[in-house]
Amino acid sequence: MGTKTQKKATRRRAKGTGGIVDTGKRRDGLPLFRLRVFVGTDRTGAEPQPIVRQKTVRAKNITEAQQLYKEWEREVRASSPSVPGVRTVNDLLTEWAKRQRAQGRAARTVYDTERVRDKVLGPLIGHVDMTTLTPHQIDEAWSLLGSGEAEGHAPQSPGSLRRYRSILGAAFSMALDYDWVPSNPVPRARGIPPQNQKPLKVMTAEDVRCLLAAAEERNERYAMLIRLSVLTCARLGEVCALRWSDVELDAEERPVLIHVGRSLYRAGKVRGEGETKTHRVREIPVNSKLSSVLTGWRTRSEATAAKAGVKLVPDAFIVSPFFDGSRPISPEAYSTFVSKLGKELGVKLWGRNPFRHFGATALIASGVSPADGAGILGHSRVSTFTDRYTHPTPEHSRDAAEVLGDVFRGEAEKDGEEAEAG
Repeated sequence: MGTKTQKKATRRRAKGTGGIVDTGKRRDGLPLFRLRVFVGTDRTGAEPQPIVRQKTVRAKNITEAQQLYKEWEREVRASSPSVPGVRTVNDLLTEWAKRQRAQGRAARTVYDTERVRDKVLGPLIGHVDMTTLTPHQIDEAWSLLGSGEAEGHAPQSPGSLRRYRSILGAAFSMALDYDWVPSNPVPRARGIPPQNQKPLKVMTAEDVRCLLAAAEERNERYAMLIRLSVLTCARLGEVCALRWSDVELDAEERPVLIHVGRSLYRAGKVRGEGETKTHRVREIPVNSKLSSVLTGWRTRSEATAAKAGVKLVPDAFIVSPFFDGSRPISPEAYSTFVSKLGKELGVKLWGRNPFRHFGATALIASGVSPADGAGILGHSRVSTFTDRYTHPTPEHSRDAAEVLGDVFRGEAEKDGEEAEAG
């Protein structure tokens, strides 16, 4: 008779991820077992490496070794950091800023993460072990920041708290990917109050003309930036970073395209020029109005430089506080000028760059496709364009009301005829 053999099914454990190993040695008459506890994966180096804590113990048999293993595992989980050098919430935010920098994120984005670590969340929960941080502790931080009871902070708005939550949540998502923490506690903390939505009032064309006329009287350079902002819908940093070399001319020396590929930024005390927010270079077609504006401004800039006894530098900025165009106007100075001008004129400005919002709303109202609108504004996703700029306006709300009124228009005429007959 043939004997049947049956292979025992085994599950292979990943190399170096823990377990009990019989060393085959003995001490004082008892077998020696090596206990290995896997606590995470170190992905900070060139290649991911398992993080293992181990020790050798004496046990009568494998059953006793298993009991010792459970005790050792609990001790490791309670005391050992999940990755060398990363233990507290502050350590985690430092790693998150490092990863953002490696991903090529904007310097301003990295600066905001480090500022939140040092000035906002650090003093409140930065010392807490990231593996033991609870949703309640996070909600306590939101409560202190929102009420103004956090030392050194005025009461923070719900919008600011949501921004802090976004940074903390992204950092914990990274930790979850790296097996540094068992779960992400941020989504389960829901202590941020709802944000009061103020009625949205987008500027009208008349508001834009009013601001432009006032800017022309005070500073022609800022007036030119306003024109560029309206006609290109570019971001503040992108508008201020435009150079004459970004303007493509046709055979007759007329502007036909603007290449938007750089943006000015400020991260704390550091100022610089980098890529756009989406790390892409986009092309904005030049319409007839923008073409005449650029041509006239170029002529005026060259004449002003010649009058000052200089020439425009080879790669001059389109708008510059210097006659030779060697340096740009900072986005902060431009934003401050527009904000003050709006307050003086009583024009309600929506957001940090109201002209971009105005232009996007005008594009949607004119029937431009979302894909084309997103391309002009430089959004990587079409949904961002439609979600952010599709909203009611007074003009379109009145038109919509008239459409509803048309339902009963025939009945209204009938009532009028009956009244006349009466």
